[in-house]
Amino acid sequence: MAKPVYQPIKTPVSRRIENFRLRYLPVIVFILVLLVVISLWNIRVYNPTFIGKVEGDIAQITAPEAGVVQRLYADPFDAVLKGDTLATIQIADTVYVQSRIAVIQSQIALLSAGQDPIANWQRNRINYAGLRLDIMQERVALATLQVRQVQTERNVDRLKALATNELIAPQELEDAQLQLDLLQTEIIQRSSYIADMETLLQDVDASDEAFRGRTEDPVTAAIRVYEAEIKALEEGFKPRVVLAPFDGIVGRVFFPEGAVVPRGEIMLHVESTVPRRIVGYLRQPLLVRPEAGMNVHIRTRSPQRFVGVATLNRVGAQFVIIDEGLRRPGVTMETGLPVEIGLDGLEHIPLLPGEIVDIVIR
Repeated sequence: MAKPVYQPIKTPVSRRIENFRLRYLPVIVFILVLLVVISLWNIRVYNPTFIGKVEGDIAQITAPEAGVVQRLYADPFDAVLKGDTLATIQIADTVYVQSRIAVIQSQIALLSAGQDPIANWQRNRINYAGLRLDIMQERVALATLQVRQVQTERNVDRLKALATNELIAPQELEDAQLQLDLLQTEIIQRSSYIADMETLLQDVDASDEAFRGRTEDPVTAAIRVYEAEIKALEEGFKPRVVLAPFDGIVGRVFFPEGAVVPRGEIMLHVESTVPRRIVGYLRQPLLVRPEAGMNVHIRTRSPQRFVGVATLNRVGAQFVIIDEGLRRPGVTMETGLPVEIGLDGLEHIPLLPGEIVDIVIR
C-alpha cells in the first residue's frame, strides 16, 4: 500500500509579517534609537551647543542741545553715509538768549559812558572804538531780531494750523505773516548795514599804521571781550547739525519734525549693515571650560543651513544675565558666561546683524 504524499502548507504573508514584527523589528528599532542617541550625545552633550547673536554697530543719536527738530533729513530704512546730515535742531531756549543779549547791551552802554574821561587824550582811538561799539550794538539788535523771527515763525505755524481748522479769522494769520515779513526785511537791512560798517572799519584799521601795533587801552580790550561774547552768542543761536557717525541704515526715529527734544535724549538709531562679531552665552553647568583660541562651529538657521568654523576670541569674566532674545522659551531670567567669536573664516556665510546662530564647541 503506497504512502500518501503530503503537500507543504504555505505560510500566509500576514503570518510572515507578524513573525518579522515580533522577532526582527524590535532589534532594528533598538539599533536605530541607539544610533540616534549616540549622534545626539556627540552633537548636543559631548560637544556643548549654545546659541549666539550676530552683532553690528548701533549708534544712538542724542540731541546735543534742547530744542525743536527743525528739519529731519532721514526716515526709517533710509541708507546714510558717514557725515551725512540727519537732522537740524533749533535752540528752543530763547529766553536765555534774550537775557544774554540784555546783559551785553548793558555792558556796552556802561563801556560807552566810560569813554568820556579819556576823550581829551585819545580821541582818535575813541572814535575808532566808538565805531566798533556801533557795530556791536547793531549786531546785538540783529540777534534780537533773529530771536523775534524764530518766535514769530512758530506763531505763524501755529496760526496756520488753527486757520486750517477754521478756528481763527484769516486776518489774524495775515497780520502774523506781515510781522514776519517785516522782521525778515529788517534783518536783511541790518545785515547789509553791518557788513558796510565792518568794511569801513577794516579800511580805517588798515590806514592807521600808528594805531596798529601799539598796546591796547582798557576800552579796546573790553570791546574785544564783548565782541567775542557776541560771536559766541551768535554761534550758539545757530541750529545744531546732527551727523551720521558711520555708514548704515536709519532705524527708529523717536522725534519727528517740529517736536521738542530735551538735551541728551535719543533722537534716532543708525544701524550698521556689516556684522562685527558673534556673542553667545554658555549656560550652567559648563561641560567645557571655554578659552580664547578654541575652534567653534557656526550653523545658521536659514533654509540652506550654512556651516563654518570660527575662533573664540574672548571670554567674559563672570556670568551675566542673558539677553532676552537668547533665553530659552518660558524663562524670564537666565544667566550665562558670555563669549565673543570673530568672523574670520565665515566670509562665505551671509550673516546679518541681529541674526541668531547655533554654536558648537569642538
